[in-house]
Amino acid sequence: MQILFNLMALASFTFTSAVIGSGFYIYANKAGIIEKVKEKVNEAVAEEISNAIPKALDQSIAPPGPSTHTKLLF
Repeated sequence: MQILFNLMALASFTFTSAVIGSGFYIYANKAGIIEKVKEKVNEAVAEEISNAIPKALDQSIAPPGPSTHTKLLF
């Protein structure tokens, strides 16, 4: 039974150490992480805008359809 408790304590220590270590890593590298996310967001937004502008221009500069005020030739 003592072995089981020791293994549970070791697992608890390992998990707690991992959580604290990852929290410290994130805290220490917060500025770099934020910059990477900003770059990815800016790239995605720029790509979407560059894809949307030609579509919007094509829709707004569509060739005119036939006029409803045409004269009949007969």
